Amino acid sequence: MTGPRRVPLRRIGLCLDSRRVPLNAAERADRRGTVPYWGANGIVDHIDDYLFDEPLVLLGEDGAPFFEPGKDVAFSVSGRIWPNNHIHVLRVRQPNDLRFVTYSLNSFDYGTVISGSTRDKLTQEDLMSMEVPLPEASRQTAIADFLDRETARLDGLLAAKRRMIEVLLEQARSWSIRHVLGESDGTTCAASSSGFYGGVPTGWTETALRHLGCEVQTGPFGSQLHAAEYVEGGWPVVNPMNLIDGEIVATPTMTVTDTKREELARHVLRPGDIVFGRRGEMGRAGLVTSNQAGWLCGTGSLRLRITGRKLVPSYLKLLLGSPSARAFFELSSVGSTMDNLNSEIVLSFPTLVPPVEVQHEIVVEIERHRGLTDRTVSILIRQIELLVERRQAIIAAAVTGELDIAGVAA
Repeated sequence: MTGPRRVPLRRIGLCLDSRRVPLNAAERADRRGTVPYWGANGIVDHIDDYLFDEPLVLLGEDGAPFFEPGKDVAFSVSGRIWPNNHIHVLRVRQPNDLRFVTYSLNSFDYGTVISGSTRDKLTQEDLMSMEVPLPEASRQTAIADFLDRETARLDGLLAAKRRMIEVLLEQARSWSIRHVLGESDGTTCAASSSGFYGGVPTGWTETALRHLGCEVQTGPFGSQLHAAEYVEGGWPVVNPMNLIDGEIVATPTMTVTDTKREELARHVLRPGDIVFGRRGEMGRAGLVTSNQAGWLCGTGSLRLRITGRKLVPSYLKLLLGSPSARAFFELSSVGSTMDNLNSEIVLSFPTLVPPVEVQHEIVVEIERHRGLTDRTVSILIRQIELLVERRQAIIAAAVTGELDIAGVAA
């Protein structure tokens, strides 16, 4: 099958970039309204006035996801808009179909025209020299109609699968919280002395962390570890930003040398330690495994080390991430502009303590359940990837004439 001829974009469109006007956040804050304010990746705000009121194609100039499959870089718009200087504005000449041109631009190989060493940038000159398929106008419209239907169907499937992932993760989180707090089996409970729990199950106790054998060490002061002392390839430093979904994730550029680590020896982490964020969002905690042994507790974190026999570190980490714990720390934190914890606050935490064997059972059961959830989520993610690939392939095949479309003459 012979595809449609290709022509430079300047043959079918007029670039209106000279009429764009950027507004900073402060300027936009003074001009709140209902008119979409567009940037490279879509609508970023709404203001009180407009620059254009006509059908247009908008295409990212810099910072757009040119090399991220499944993410649009071009958009068909109509009505009042205000574009900033990070998105190209293109008026499509009649009788060409605006939607067809947009689909063509979303299937284009931008590796042939993108410039910029640190930030992908599509210059106006390169934009207008891009060659796009140009079948006759009636065929453009028929192809665009087909793609509107197909992409809407696929987008619906993608949205449903992404929603399934959200629901699965939320259900898993709620299930884990109920088990950590002993709310999963309808066990008779006594009243919580602190009021932060719904109750204390029979056989469990509630007591301050300081009475359970726990050392708390604040991370090094800023004067002991400066940002200028970070190197790449050294010993990772664990700050609150490195506590992600209960795991400890290193930042490659935030590590220190052997010499600096020796200076901060009291902050070196051991397997079984818990790193707890003491600034900003409360409840972030991570358990140190053998993989993180020797890393350093960072300035914005606290290191908890269990020395008694009444607490299992992996159970305590889960409890510290519960809504009950977050509520306690948010109410107890100090600081006028940012929540901040100290050792005394952490040691006063009202800890819900099941028997040790029950703590182990809770951790094992939660890990088993999480494994099942992770496997299901992985399957859904792969299905999403395949749907995204199919969506891109259908668009590319349709606009280039490689796909037979019912009712569309070749």
